[in-house]
Amino acid sequence: MLTPLGWGTLAGSLVLYAVAYVLGYPEPAVLASGGLLALACALAWTAPRPKLEMRREVTPLKVPRGDAAVAVLQVRNLGGWALSGLRARDRFGAGEQTG
Repeated sequence: MLTPLGWGTLAGSLVLYAVAYVLGYPEPAVLASGGLLALACALAWTAPRPKLEMRREVTPLKVPRGDAAVAVLQVRNLGGWALSGLRARDRFGAGEQTG
């Protein structure tokens, strides 16, 4: 999925290709090729999905309505690559916890 910066890079590269074609200059085409190459590398880098194992522990198991309970979400990376910038999101009822 492209971010706004990725969409901007794609649009800028296409504009540079159009300018190179209309004016007949090779330099904008070289810059456009660099932008598209950077975009392709970024997509290839972020394409693989992470292999994760998740487990939720809630204590106590039975809680009367209105009483407190503690939930712990454990996430383990099963893949070979380190995952920087990964965020876990746990939904419960109408609420959501991000960490």
